[in-house]
Amino acid sequence: MGDRYRTGRKVGRTIYRQVSDTPSDADQFIGVMDTREFAAAVVDALNAATDGRLLPAGGETRNIFYSWNDGGPRRWKRTVTTFPDGRILTEPWTPAEDTT
Repeated sequence: MGDRYRTGRKVGRTIYRQVSDTPSDADQFIGVMDTREFAAAVVDALNAATDGRLLPAGGETRNIFYSWNDGGPRRWKRTVTTFPDGRILTEPWTPAEDTT
């Protein structure tokens, strides 16, 4: 699961990135919207994007690996998905298990 976002707990127009599973005062402030309805729509879109709910069907996914040896083997992976309409989704680089 990616980042989770929420609206403010008092007025509902602010947007925060949650730092844990439950809302807290430690959540990272992102910004303020004009209305609470707009803030809720933005939060729903952000959470849908991080959950992968906005991805179209029919994409071809492949993993790209990058390896180097600098005092010990290191291996990173990036997932790339190409969609029929030409859009490309790339995930951030993450440490990969060493398969050697």
